Amino acid sequence: MGLELTSWEFSTLITRWLLYAGVAGSVGGICSLYLLKAHRGLQGALLKYALFAVLLAITSAFGHFFVRVGAVLEEGVSGMFEPDIVSIIWNSAVGEALLLRVLGLFLLLVALVFLWRKRKLTATWVEPGAGVAWLGFFGLLLTATSYTEAGHAVSQSWIFQLVLVVHLSLTAWWMGTLYPLWLACHRLASAEAHAVLHRFG
Repeated sequence: MGLELTSWEFSTLITRWLLYAGVAGSVGGICSLYLLKAHRGLQGALLKYALFAVLLAITSAFGHFFVRVGAVLEEGVSGMFEPDIVSIIWNSAVGEALLLRVLGLFLLLVALVFLWRKRKLTATWVEPGAGVAWLGFFGLLLTATSYTEAGHAVSQSWIFQLVLVVHLSLTAWWMGTLYPLWLACHRLASAEAHAVLHRFG
């Protein structure tokens, strides 16, 4: 007999994977704005990609939280917003992780909106700059650190948690740059695309 998921288990799984995809796209998108900044024609598409990804991540983070609330009562959509259960889970490690994660994603969003606004005002390519880089760095750090605030990582040593943060950051960067690389291969000349792929290893 095959494994059957309940609707709540399925919803938990979907929102979690959407969150992972959003975080990866956010990190990979911002990194690509720097790694591919020599190819100015890609900036608009990369900004749209990163903005979509960070909004997906924020939405999925909250969606995942409320799905977990609903899974406790299993009383349909209305149960997802039961104040008492929301309060209990919000004040648990799950809530602490969500707060840290959303704060990190918000910093990524601020960095991207700032760059988007600057690009709209100048109507041309803009240098990302150090400010966007620092916001992106701290946003990534907070987002990755949030995964040490809940689950089995909580009881582990700080060395384990540090390794986990580095691992998650590199994984998000690698996964999140797949679309920018695909974009480069389809929009750049063959020689330029080859150089980009060589740089990424």
